[in-house]
Amino acid sequence: MVVLGHILPSEYSKFANFVYLFHMPSFFILSGMCHKKTKIIDLIKKIFIPFIVYLVIIYIFSYLFLAKIPLKNVLIGGKQLKGALGVFWFIPCLFYAKVIFSIINELKTNDKNKIILLIVLYVFNVIILKNYFYNKVTLWNIDIAIICAVYYAIGFYLKNYKNNKNLCILDVIISALVLVTFIFDKLHIVFNMKNKNIYINPLYQLIIPTAITISLYYIFNIIKKLKFTK
Repeated sequence: MVVLGHILPSEYSKFANFVYLFHMPSFFILSGMCHKKTKIIDLIKKIFIPFIVYLVIIYIFSYLFLAKIPLKNVLIGGKQLKGALGVFWFIPCLFYAKVIFSIINELKTNDKNKIILLIVLYVFNVIILKNYFYNKVTLWNIDIAIICAVYYAIGFYLKNYKNNKNLCILDVIISALVLVTFIFDKLHIVFNMKNKNIYINPLYQLIIPTAITISLYYIFNIIKKLKFTK
């Protein structure tokens, strides 16, 4: 679906916009579901160093044989990355999400207080983005770090409820309503974390991606359990 969202011609932009509602938040939510306690130095070794190595290799290849992307854009990253390097924007965001969540998760307090802290940070991040960083370029999209961490945390805290039938059915209903409203042009929202034009309705940007992610997980689990005969 992510690939289709990028390659479909303009007449299919409605489908692409629907995919953009959830595809990157889903990535962080699913990453949170797979969270394991890891030292920050290990995250640097496993995420950041390979990221830098592949970025340099592909930049050199792109510069020699494809588009000559300015080095300044590569160093800034985020929405400045274009062409073959365009997909690299989210790797630092995953690193931010893991580091921020790991720090919060290690606090000597209960989950309720951790969730409250995440909500406060989320509201703060949205306000700062909307008033100071909207449509501005920041180093490696660091201004959306907390947003990414919140999606990551949603995955972590929902992993024990992802098979809850009532929750899954509710999410399927929400997802179906979103899809219908999109088809009939009743919901005019575009989520794009890379370009930071998603921060229009803070509540929508949490509920919609979460509902669709859990719905797809639920549907694919049902499909996996089906016994197909040749």
